[in-house]
Amino acid sequence: FIGVVAVLLVALVGGTVRYVSLRKLRSQIRRLETEKAVLAERERTRERIARDLHDDVASTLGSVVLYSESLKRRLEETSESGDLVRKISSLSLEAQETMDDIVWATSPQHDTLAELLIRIRDLASATCTASGTHYAIHLPESIPDMHLPDDIRKSIFLIFKEGLNNIFKHAHASTVTIDAQMQDGLFRLTIADNGSGIAAERTHSRGHGLRNMAKRAAEIGAEFVITPGPGGGTVVTLTKRMT
Repeated sequence: FIGVVAVLLVALVGGTVRYVSLRKLRSQIRRLETEKAVLAERERTRERIARDLHDDVASTLGSVVLYSESLKRRLEETSESGDLVRKISSLSLEAQETMDDIVWATSPQHDTLAELLIRIRDLASATCTASGTHYAIHLPESIPDMHLPDDIRKSIFLIFKEGLNNIFKHAHASTVTIDAQMQDGLFRLTIADNGSGIAAERTHSRGHGLRNMAKRAAEIGAEFVITPGPGGGTVVTLTKRMT
């Protein structure tokens, strides 16, 4: 009799454990399915926003730029109205560039390390070429196929963009070197220039820009360091553990 009771108790305990385990497993499956559905909806929403911004707002800004440029050419360069139109044209171009950045940052199609590095390369090439600044860009020979969360990708790009902006507005450098490396899961982005250096560049506006860069880096858990260059100028380094 005792043996039968023992067997029944073991069976009961085993059945209870199995029942609890199955309930827990089903709960985990439902939670994962919910998270997956939420993530999928989030990606669809991001894609829709990026598409709408590109198709509606960006195209409108493009038209404003074209009209402003056309009007500017028809006015005298030294006239007061000409100055006003040049200002409108400049603001329109700036708004168009900002909108392009927003569309890029929003679209999930660009959530990779490769897309980030391509964006960095293209911005550096366009900006340095337009300003007549000599530049060199060093990117990894082999870029790992790595997904990047949109907040990390966006923050790194905006830090880089602000770094370039500071160089052209405040450092007055003639040479810029950009180095991006990925080694053992550690991403490092370095921007070096031969400009006026840290002390001379710490104007109020530049100080605000540097604080923004440091704040963005902190928000994504990255290390942000500014040091004097070995031969003058400034070196800005961003380091972020990716894996």
